[in-house]
Amino acid sequence: MNVGATKATWWRKLLAVIMSVVLVLGLAPGVPLFNQQAWADPVYEGSVFFSISNDGKFIVSDGAESGIPMAYVEAPLQDVAAVDLTDWDLEEYSYTDYNTGDPDPDAPTLLKLYLYMLEHYYGSYGDGTSIAVSGSPHSLYMTTFWGHDQNLNYYFNGAYPLFEEGWGATSDGIILKDGDFADVMMLTDWEFLNEDNAGFNYFAASDSEPEDGAIVHSYEATAGEPLTVQVIRGWGDVTGGGTTAYQQADGLNIHYGTEVDPEDTSDLFLEDGKAQITFEEPGTYYVWADGGVGESGGNPCQSAASAKVTVTAAPEPTKVKVDFTSQMSGGFLHAPQFGYEVASNLAEKYGYTDAVDGVSALDVLVAAHELTFGDGFTPETATNYLAVSNNNVDKQFGVEPADVGPWDFEPSFKGCFFVNRAFPQDAEGTGTTIGTQAVADGDVVEFFFDESAYMANTYTWFTDAEGAYSREFTTCAGEDLDLMLRGVWFPDPAQRLADEDAMVNFESARDVDSAQLYTVDLETGALAEIDGIDALTTRIIPGF
Repeated sequence: MNVGATKATWWRKLLAVIMSVVLVLGLAPGVPLFNQQAWADPVYEGSVFFSISNDGKFIVSDGAESGIPMAYVEAPLQDVAAVDLTDWDLEEYSYTDYNTGDPDPDAPTLLKLYLYMLEHYYGSYGDGTSIAVSGSPHSLYMTTFWGHDQNLNYYFNGAYPLFEEGWGATSDGIILKDGDFADVMMLTDWEFLNEDNAGFNYFAASDSEPEDGAIVHSYEATAGEPLTVQVIRGWGDVTGGGTTAYQQADGLNIHYGTEVDPEDTSDLFLEDGKAQITFEEPGTYYVWADGGVGESGGNPCQSAASAKVTVTAAPEPTKVKVDFTSQMSGGFLHAPQFGYEVASNLAEKYGYTDAVDGVSALDVLVAAHELTFGDGFTPETATNYLAVSNNNVDKQFGVEPADVGPWDFEPSFKGCFFVNRAFPQDAEGTGTTIGTQAVADGDVVEFFFDESAYMANTYTWFTDAEGAYSREFTTCAGEDLDLMLRGVWFPDPAQRLADEDAMVNFESARDVDSAQLYTVDLETGALAEIDGIDALTTRIIPGF
């Protein structure tokens, strides 16, 4: 600490005490003392936050408060305001308004935040390596900071700080308020400014576009369910007016744990700027990203980034027992399921979301994919087989629909589903989707594809000889079983079916002739032809 500054501060404090005594003694008897609240120091409520990295990794403090990773470290705003610039021989940088010149020496400035952090977290505090500056007020330039040379940069609230367009703001002219944050990036490579991918990394809202700059420092997650995190990179300078632009960050190494550890060597990498992490237990965790290297020189040219993750226990899921099948090209993709238990959080475990408060058709479809692909279907690989957007299926069972029109006369292989022998719809008869269709105990769900080249798919069901529909028929060994196969074209007019009764009594329902019948192995879903029946001449989507 500068000795001259210490003595000057001592004399000012002694003078203030003497003056206060004189003022009190000089008051006439009976005259009340001044309003203490009106003369008190301003109250600055809330907190501000500070991060500092060196060559893409967070620094660990070695000062009075040691062993702290300097990732979004909190500082009380009132304590920042109380930092005395004279203790650092920096009183000429006491705050004055950039536009009006009005002074406010008590204001909590960004410069004071830097000094507060040095006082608490920098091990060589006060020895001359803490901070050195040059330039006049509103043009302050740090030639040394945190033991590092002037090859550094800092952002305020995730952006290049500006007094006005084309004129960068310096730390002595920026007043802090509750929730503000600053990031300092120190680098060894003096050529980092020439790298196209240089910049400050930040975690962002997982459902936002990178260019939105939706920076976050915290996520919420549910234990056992994947959390998608996104990292974006911001960069701006005065040559472009100072406006900060954001873009997707790629290839960064992502870490997570109960505390930030700059030495962690895990190797979870961003893909398309995002990564999925599953926290199995409730608690407080952190995710952080190392800064990337330059595309030309291969040296660090970016800041590290961090975010807090609050993981809560998963609520007890709703469970239902349903029957379901999945079929394609005349065969079952897995064994037909009867009374299969499906939980309402199954889709979420694989990173999907639905709009149903309970079990959705999407939850059942995910169960079908588990049965079909076994251990190959994981939260990391799920989208290779099943893609969903806006509650609609874009791909199921690894099959993407062909881009064909209604008059192209080619199979679209579009994924379809029925619930209880009917076109999926809500109680008002409005069509639903895979993510908006609720499924209840005892429901029957069928997944299939549009495979007809002439939009002539046939949805079928069995009746007895008198035309009575049933899902179960009983016979004795050695006796004949008289069944009729009935059907209706899909998608039209089958899409107007509301329930099983409507299906059975639908005026367009017809007998299906020349269909090959099979028995089904209920353990594997394998089919075995029943002899004596003509070969299939019409594409059949059989019910069960």
